[in-house]
Amino acid sequence: MSLGLRRIVEDLGDGAFDGLRCRPDSERYRDVPQTTWVELEGLGYVRAAHAVGSPGYRLTGAGWIAALRVSGVFDSEKLRARAVTLRAALKDLVKGRPLSGAITDFYELSARTGLPFEWIAGALESRLLQHLWSWDHLDVALEHGGRVIRVPARFGSKRPLYEAGPFPDP
Repeated sequence: MSLGLRRIVEDLGDGAFDGLRCRPDSERYRDVPQTTWVELEGLGYVRAAHAVGSPGYRLTGAGWIAALRVSGVFDSEKLRARAVTLRAALKDLVKGRPLSGAITDFYELSARTGLPFEWIAGALESRLLQHLWSWDHLDVALEHGGRVIRVPARFGSKRPLYEAGPFPDP
């Protein structure tokens, strides 16, 4: 399973995680067992994108996170630096904590940060920031088919202890 996910990450580069249609019958993925694709689909890591006579799969947000982890990219300095840049840009939008939060889009974030548009889209759609900093409020809402990003006023603030998870039994 990890072989398939690592290859997908290599092939994606900075592209959108769902922008690549992986063809199990292609030379690149021929040595990935067919059962791997079924497993990945069952885990919600890929979704079927078959064409007539040509099986294919596209990565999901959860699959992108899993692929980043198994490939080692998740723990890389490059990913961390990009995530910090994106987080700072989003937090800057709600500086002063306007009650309504802020609204932006992928193009504006790309212009502000210098990060690739597709990478920003993938990071927000997959909730990458929440995976990196689970103790902070880093949720954004993608609205109008993902064309609008609503950044809540609490973005970047620490989660209260009661939101951190289940309490242990006394």
